[in-house]
Amino acid sequence: GEKCAFPIDFDGKLEHDCVAWNGEEWCRDGAGLWGKCMPKEEATASATASLSSLLGASPAGVTINEVLARGAKGQVDFIELYNSGDEEVDLAGWTLEDRPKKKKKDDADADADATASSFSFGGPGCSASIGPKSVLLLRRGEECSFEFGLGEKDSVTLKDAEGKVADHVEWRKENALKGISYGRVPDGVGGFQRTEPTGGDANEGVSVDKLRAELPRGADVTKSCCNKLEKIGFSSNLPVIVIDTKCQE
Repeated sequence: GEKCAFPIDFDGKLEHDCVAWNGEEWCRDGAGLWGKCMPKEEATASATASLSSLLGASPAGVTINEVLARGAKGQVDFIELYNSGDEEVDLAGWTLEDRPKKKKKDDADADADATASSFSFGGPGCSASIGPKSVLLLRRGEECSFEFGLGEKDSVTLKDAEGKVADHVEWRKENALKGISYGRVPDGVGGFQRTEPTGGDANEGVSVDKLRAELPRGADVTKSCCNKLEKIGFSSNLPVIVIDTKCQE
């Protein structure tokens, strides 16, 4: 139950609890994969406790909300944070860290590269706070923002001023399509999925037409086909594109 990402997109409708099929309860996780589900009310306490234990999460309620790793023409990499709490949070001393890059032992620039792969909030001349139920948008290369690049297969970690992991997100190539971001739906609490690059506004799922344009030639996103695969018990831990049936999951 703690892996469920509500609401669930099922058969063209948004469901806000488990979906019953073949005598069992099912739900999707943040990656869109199906698994066994317990009712949302029962899962909430378990999910919160499990996630806090795993991440050592800060009670501040600040999370990574949306990431754009491959912008279309004119778009810049960005990272968006969301404060789900009821109070303003001072981010001075907090950090954003890019996935460590492999370095050669004799790399003279290793220290400089390590610094370039992290960003500290509250530097000279930079304010660092995020209001309640608000977002903070950081675009790469702007003043008081991060400098490191985001790749097709990458991750970002948010740490609080004590160095505890407040949130972490990683993605693979299929979730870093050109001009399509990777964000939580709904903001702050939902699982990560492909999203429109809203940067500063409420996150929303990416349109079928836009997603289709970024898929391999001949692939499609027909919901009925995907539903048929799910109902016959097909599953995979890896993203699957079925070319001959024009179905993308």
